Amino acid sequence: MSSSLSAEHMAQMVPLLGSLARLIAGGSPLNESSLHTLLLGADLESNAAALDELRRWGRLLRAVRQQPTDEQRQATVEALRLRGLPEATVLLAVATVVGSGVGTTQAVASPPTPARLQASVTNLDFGNLRSGQGATQDFEVQGGPGQVIVESDQVQVTPTQFEAGPTRLRVAIKPLASGLLWTVLKLVTAGETLELPVVAQWQDEPAPAPPPHPDIGAPPPQQSSRQPQPLIQQSPPPVTVVSPLPQGVRPAPARRFPYIVVFLLLVGLGLGTVLNQNRSLPAAVRPTDAPIRATVIPTAAPTTAPVIPTPLPVWVPETVGVPAGYFLMGSSDADPQADSDEKPQHTLTLPTYWIGKTEVTNAQFQPFIEGDGYTNQTYWEAAGWQWRTDNNVSQPKCWSAQWRNGDTEPMVCVSWYEAMAYTRWLSVQTGQAFSLPTEAEWEKAARGTDGRIYPWGNTWETNRTNNGGAGLKKTVPVGQYPSGASPYGALDMAGNVWEWTRSVYSPYPYNPTDGREDLSNAAGKLFILRSGSDWNDRTYIRCGARDWAHPDNRGDGYGFRVVMSPPLVH
Repeated sequence: MSSSLSAEHMAQMVPLLGSLARLIAGGSPLNESSLHTLLLGADLESNAAALDELRRWGRLLRAVRQQPTDEQRQATVEALRLRGLPEATVLLAVATVVGSGVGTTQAVASPPTPARLQASVTNLDFGNLRSGQGATQDFEVQGGPGQVIVESDQVQVTPTQFEAGPTRLRVAIKPLASGLLWTVLKLVTAGETLELPVVAQWQDEPAPAPPPHPDIGAPPPQQSSRQPQPLIQQSPPPVTVVSPLPQGVRPAPARRFPYIVVFLLLVGLGLGTVLNQNRSLPAAVRPTDAPIRATVIPTAAPTTAPVIPTPLPVWVPETVGVPAGYFLMGSSDADPQADSDEKPQHTLTLPTYWIGKTEVTNAQFQPFIEGDGYTNQTYWEAAGWQWRTDNNVSQPKCWSAQWRNGDTEPMVCVSWYEAMAYTRWLSVQTGQAFSLPTEAEWEKAARGTDGRIYPWGNTWETNRTNNGGAGLKKTVPVGQYPSGASPYGALDMAGNVWEWTRSVYSPYPYNPTDGREDLSNAAGKLFILRSGSDWNDRTYIRCGARDWAHPDNRGDGYGFRVVMSPPLVH
């Protein structure tokens, strides 16, 4: 029988299953006081039904810890799922309890040591396919137990779980008549998440050979075909079947398309904004020196990779690096302005990534409008394309307004649908995996690792940001407040415009497997906005402040920045 809690209260309870599992795995006694403390973090301390539900979960997890047989483990998984809990959350909770071993005395307050989550590929590029053709690729992953999450119904992965040792996964893409598939496959464990871009393109006839010297400095012209046309021309790599990644063996570097070219340029020429802005970091934590978490192992000799011209055109957003590691997410009681949905403050770990140095500007968004951004369905979420069609949307809401800001000011009046479509368009133009940042990625880039209230520290200073207290009440060109930079060099992460993230609104603690990163059925969800705007006071432009809106909301102060990995050279 499912829980008697309301859907809203059940959603608040879901993250507590992981907390409960970690307490049991750490040998902590589950008394009434500890259960009430957990409920306090979910704002359910006075809910008797929630307390009863938490007791039930505790009994189930203690039972499987005391008798960790395969039969008991499966029975516990099914019992917790019957309570209405998401499968991925249940699997990770049971794995936490069973995998820790009886008698473990690890302190719960200390962050867990992340497993070496590794995959034998960095991306799954199926290249150009004929109309109606499907394809498969195999690769290996290790570092579980974990769950495979994929954001597109066009992609099927078997199996959907993996263990600590090497597990071979098969990725199959369903055939299309024409168009582009660009999605992300996520490998999720209790301590890490690894994202692998999945891309394929279907054509009715062979693609024409790219010109030897493409003019990438000008904005893209309007495309007459619905087929996405990259502005930076590249030859697609062959589909690669990968060999197993032996336990403990780190293979020699192999061809990454087109990532290895960027890496060589960064190392050999000393170029790149990311390196310049991270020279003060220890070598062990620089983004370009981070431990390799995934390695391509081709079975055939690699061909010569095309060189991406540098410098890149100005319409490609500049990025700054955020090194892998832990950070404090959310707000503590030390912040008197913190809202209840910012609590509890908790520790989270993220892999290395790169985030936009500033918000996307009008000049950077313009090629998306003048190209095929609003006419090519392959860039859009299904619900977003339906919304665009029903409302005859062909440009941002404020694009033709007389008060519209200048080229270097942040793009505003865009919906979540438009922002996501832009990142996919940009991915096609550059051959890199762009997206909106998750809420966790945005927050770490804004505040660093120490849980500071503002990007520059814990003390409010009006002149470090474009906010309501400054009195301008209008957006300003990006990067005008360098003294308000975050620890990683990201600018304007407090004020100027609200910024869309890709995350669905859900209570804390943040758990990437509880549905908040599930983009399916987007029309019925609320998506997180961060940063605050030129109209907001300091309460709303703190690093931990959260707001949310429906994906079709085109608020006058709504903009966005991008996230990607690895970096492009500017």
